[in-house]
Amino acid sequence: MCKYQLKILLLFAITCISCDDFPNNPELIDKFRTIGVGLKEASYTYSTDGDPRRAELSFYFATPSTKPITSDNLEIVTGAKLLTFSDPVLEIEKSKLNIYRIDATAEIPQKDELFFNPDDENTATINYSAIFTQDIEEERVFGKIRIYESAKATDGSVTAPTVTIKNRTEGDALSGDKIELKAEVGNKISESYRTAWLVSSGEVKEYRKREVEWEKPKKGKATIILTVRGLTSYNFDFEAIDVTIK
Repeated sequence: MCKYQLKILLLFAITCISCDDFPNNPELIDKFRTIGVGLKEASYTYSTDGDPRRAELSFYFATPSTKPITSDNLEIVTGAKLLTFSDPVLEIEKSKLNIYRIDATAEIPQKDELFFNPDDENTATINYSAIFTQDIEEERVFGKIRIYESAKATDGSVTAPTVTIKNRTEGDALSGDKIELKAEVGNKISESYRTAWLVSSGEVKEYRKREVEWEKPKKGKATIILTVRGLTSYNFDFEAIDVTIK
């Protein structure tokens, strides 16, 4: 799988990603957490009689644990599409956090089964809902897959952003009670983007800003994850690195 397929993901307006919706430190990952949901392609169109289509989703989780993860549909959203899940894969192994991927597929309806909203760039959406469990912790993920008219889905105007931790790299040795972190968003189109910093220890008080201060990280190895998603297209990307706090 090429980097574009692996990392250019489509985030589908997750409205609830955890049984703990408002943690005191949302940037701190000290348990099983969803970090993003995506597709292999930046945009999808509807099915036709001669061309049935499937959306291929990828759910990404960060966790300090290596215990098994289970997945299932959560049938509480009216009209939600049932997903077919694959087994979990350890996508990235870091010193403090493991990033797992679970792939899933959803059948895309034909055009006459969808409502294309003229007030929402003439796009349609299909819903899904799922539950993932690791030991006693669970994540509930509710989302929407955006469906485009066939010409729009193939004209190249819907792209995914890329994200880079601008001032830190894998293996850096850092010191101090406050460490500056900077994000850079690339491959942008005409939409707004939301970034988020996630860390294995310490605090990032304004964790959605692109330039932040990481406060009070524990000494030793630490993991930093940076995510981005488009607020219109929902396209998504992430980067994860390990650093050492001296």
